[in-house]
Amino acid sequence: MNMSTIAKRLQMPGVLAAPVRNMGQELPVRPIPGWDAESIRAGLAKTRAGAIADIQQRIGKESKLMLQAGTHTQLLLQPTPTGKGTAVLLHGWSAGTWQYDELAPELFKQGYDVYIPRLPGHGFKKANGAHDPQFLPKAGEPDAYTRFADVIYDDVKRLGGPIKLVGLSGGGAIALDIATRHDDVKATVAMAPFLTIPKLEKFGPIVDIIDKIWFGTGRSILNRIPYGWGKNEIRTPGHHEFKLGNVTGARRYGAGVGKRLPQGKVPAQIITTAIDRSASSTLVERWFKKGMPERSGWFEFKTADQVPHPMIAKANNPNDVARAQIRQMITQYLETGEPLQQPPERLR
Repeated sequence: MNMSTIAKRLQMPGVLAAPVRNMGQELPVRPIPGWDAESIRAGLAKTRAGAIADIQQRIGKESKLMLQAGTHTQLLLQPTPTGKGTAVLLHGWSAGTWQYDELAPELFKQGYDVYIPRLPGHGFKKANGAHDPQFLPKAGEPDAYTRFADVIYDDVKRLGGPIKLVGLSGGGAIALDIATRHDDVKATVAMAPFLTIPKLEKFGPIVDIIDKIWFGTGRSILNRIPYGWGKNEIRTPGHHEFKLGNVTGARRYGAGVGKRLPQGKVPAQIITTAIDRSASSTLVERWFKKGMPERSGWFEFKTADQVPHPMIAKANNPNDVARAQIRQMITQYLETGEPLQQPPERLR
């Protein structure tokens, strides 16, 4: 995406907000705090210094928002660029940047600049400290994630050096989105990418059709239905209860990314787990069967490994050995480009 295109997008009241249609009429875009046009207008500066200034400005603005601890954007810069470039770590949907508390310092020690941006609408809390999911993109706002991906790519492009992406869940979908649209990305690791949802694989497309026929009626209903990860979910910074429309927005975005995977040329290491109940690997499997780019791989943990969907975070995955293996897979792939292959047994 060229700078003139970015400039045009910055004219919108909320750069990461998507138009909402209701009964055929387009409503005003819904601003997402911390990611408005004013926050990134300076992003047209094409230098590393300009990118650093823009990101730090956003981090400063985040400090004034009602955000939960562990959900803020982080930028770790080498005193002097090492030539390794930037590792962008994209956290999971409904979670926070805290998920990379172990991986980020390891990559920084290896010489990477490390950029961990907060996903749009994530991390907010109420005055009483309870999480506040009201700013999560809704069913009619999947483009919020596309715009976010555009901003992150522009940031890291200006930081200079090789671009390497790591994403978990919703962050995995964003990493793959950037990689499928920008051939200058050097490597991508996507853990349990949030492309489709097992519970909604058949129901979701039907809702999408109804939504088109009835001018947004489907999304309007979904944006009112409570949804969550369940009472047994470990309570970590992020959001555990929200609306089905929020999940649908992420699903629609992920499905669009998943359909484009066969068109991508950037090598990728995909890491999934057989016990995942949050993200389906259906679109990854189609990609695998059609043929992934050279030096790509798919590694799936077996049921016996008991590795959960949010596999990289200690709070969610207490298996120290498995987490160390995942971090090693990531660092090995970013360093050497050599993938590990262990697809599901049914595909071997």
